Amino acid sequence: MKRLTVAQKDLLLPVPYSERLFCIEKGLLQNGQRCQIGDCVLAVDPLKHELREPTKFTVRYKGSLRERRDRGTPYAGIYFGLVSTEPVQNFGPRQISCFKSIYSPDVLQYVIKERNEGDHQAVLCSLDWIVGLVDKKFALKSGDQVLWFDDERPTPLRGVVVRIVNDKLASVNFDMDGKKKSIDVEIEALMLASDYEVDTAERPRSPYPFDSQSDASAAAAAAAAADPHAAASGHRRQGSDYDNAPPPPYEPVDPLALATEHGLELNAAILVEEPRNHQPQQGFLRWCGSYRNEAIAGVDCEMTPFDSVSASAVRRACPDAPTDSSISFVQLNRVRLDPRFRETRSPAPDLTPSQRFGHKTCEIVDGDCKPVAHEHWGKLVGPSRGIQGHHNSCYLDATLFAMFTTVSVFDGVLNRKRNKKKDIPEYEEIQKCLKLNIVNCLREHQFVRADHVIKLREQLDKLGKVPGMLGEEKDPEEFINLLLDHALKHDPYIKLSSNQACHVLQLFVDSSQYDLKLPDTETLLHLTLLQAGLKLTQTPSCLVLQTPRSGKDYKLFDRVVPSTELDISNLLTEHPRQCCVCGKLAELECHDCFLQFQEASKDYTFCKKCFDNNKDHKNPKAQHKTVGIKYPKQVTKKYGKDKPVECPVKMKLFAVVCIHTSHYVCFLRLCQPDNRPAKWLFFDSMADRSGLESGYNIPEVTDAGDIDSWLNGSKLKDSSVQPPPEVKRLLSDCYLCFYSNEEAAMYR
Repeated sequence: MKRLTVAQKDLLLPVPYSERLFCIEKGLLQNGQRCQIGDCVLAVDPLKHELREPTKFTVRYKGSLRERRDRGTPYAGIYFGLVSTEPVQNFGPRQISCFKSIYSPDVLQYVIKERNEGDHQAVLCSLDWIVGLVDKKFALKSGDQVLWFDDERPTPLRGVVVRIVNDKLASVNFDMDGKKKSIDVEIEALMLASDYEVDTAERPRSPYPFDSQSDASAAAAAAAAADPHAAASGHRRQGSDYDNAPPPPYEPVDPLALATEHGLELNAAILVEEPRNHQPQQGFLRWCGSYRNEAIAGVDCEMTPFDSVSASAVRRACPDAPTDSSISFVQLNRVRLDPRFRETRSPAPDLTPSQRFGHKTCEIVDGDCKPVAHEHWGKLVGPSRGIQGHHNSCYLDATLFAMFTTVSVFDGVLNRKRNKKKDIPEYEEIQKCLKLNIVNCLREHQFVRADHVIKLREQLDKLGKVPGMLGEEKDPEEFINLLLDHALKHDPYIKLSSNQACHVLQLFVDSSQYDLKLPDTETLLHLTLLQAGLKLTQTPSCLVLQTPRSGKDYKLFDRVVPSTELDISNLLTEHPRQCCVCGKLAELECHDCFLQFQEASKDYTFCKKCFDNNKDHKNPKAQHKTVGIKYPKQVTKKYGKDKPVECPVKMKLFAVVCIHTSHYVCFLRLCQPDNRPAKWLFFDSMADRSGLESGYNIPEVTDAGDIDSWLNGSKLKDSSVQPPPEVKRLLSDCYLCFYSNEEAAMYR
């Protein structure tokens, strides 16, 4: 990929951002470089190019404009003043009259140099209007001085024609790095040096100048043509707003006032516009400021936006710019509020929840409601299904939807009576709100209105344990720990041999020791506990695993496969374990074997006989270390040394919460009877929106297709087969994986 020259950047600056890539790909950038004052060009309004044929125009001006009448600030980049060569009717909307509100009439007169004559149209435009050049018929001959416009050089290269090779090529002698070098060049890329000279005496020099810099531009260009070796520094002094020239004196700008002026809010969720055919980047607005007389924004996106401003240059010029490495800088006019996260204005007191959040009813349901059964999954699909998002609630919406929609493993938190010695005073109020306002509505109506969730957020915020529960973005594990551990005091689901207990187990491995290109959660779980020397003391009814990442800031693996089934037999302290060779009661653990054979996570337990007969263990260079397995007496008595062990403990995946650019969604997995493929659903609490500032979000649940065949088969290892978008999102954005064991849940 070639780097843009300073001259090319100047030409692209006035072009709408969505059209810049188009100008580069379609050769419009070369057109702008070659055309000079007096040339004939083909131009058409980009908004009407499909409806009108290009029209011939004469270039009357090429340069930058200094002052905007409304703000008195430089208007960066190179503009073209065009006058039609023939009468034109209804050429387009952007004629000279359209610019009178921004530029003074005198400036326009200087730019165009002449008024409209009859139906001749005068247009002030940017590069994206010029779709072609009318060939200038000049006959090259030996001895002519020409300029070569090479994309790899910031200035045209001057040379002398040696001979004409054919109709398309000419041999030109250039002075390159102090040495004469003859090169065959396409005639179309050449221009007579005499045609390139600009008569600066004709430029107006009134107190109303459109740009004193324009004269400097012409002088620099002429100097560059005359002396390519000495001109580079002079040309750069008048170059793009984003080159390496010294910045003007810094004038502090109030970021809050600048954001408000552009209809934005600091720390609000925003969208950054990207080139054509690219989706806008989602992120957050962290800072606003002025850099080289242009308003810029510091945005926090998961990926750096296209054509972002140099962060180091901004920080050198603006001392108050954020120094966080995750911040990128873009033009402020590319930023707009994300309507899905836009906070609605405080409603009038007489507005009902239905008027604030839509007219879909959501009556509170008393009693106990069973989860949605697998055969009734169709009830969940459609718009206005799931939990309605409001003001950064996606982390909470996706987590609650995963925990309570189709499984009952978390129902213990809904029914336990308050213990006066153990529980907080707000226990019953929070439990009742969670059960009646959210879980029962979700299971009975398949829809939870946003005001029900707001009530729960208000109650959690009053606890003061985690500030900002009403409006700030949080992580799902932070919400789970607040709800289950502090508010409802539920006994932790995961208990470790180190006498530690937790609701969410974070997976973390030292990836430098192994080549894990596409790890699954079962492998990561075993590695996590093996490295830490830990075991599970009991079979958890629910196992919530956090993949090796932290929100959007840290991500150890590009993709993680959520295992549809976990075999945790080897991770339980007192459970009988099977020898991976003969199937009898295992006596030894060899962690080095597991690290060597990562494809089969169970292949690291052996009986003593099979361990000694293993060829890898006989190799003295292997130096595998073993750990003895201790069992309760009843286990050794039951199985002895000859009886095969067949009692695996498995946990089934029922939900995955994913994150992308600070937005959380949920994949739901409904297991089907008779070993049929599981049904996958996708939930987004802010999938659509009705209205703008005073509107509301519309949640939606959609059918995610057959994902099991991708997770359990070999398709993912075949690089020639591309997975569908749902699978790609699941693998790349996987954050929390929820597993359940129905047998363990019956006893707890």
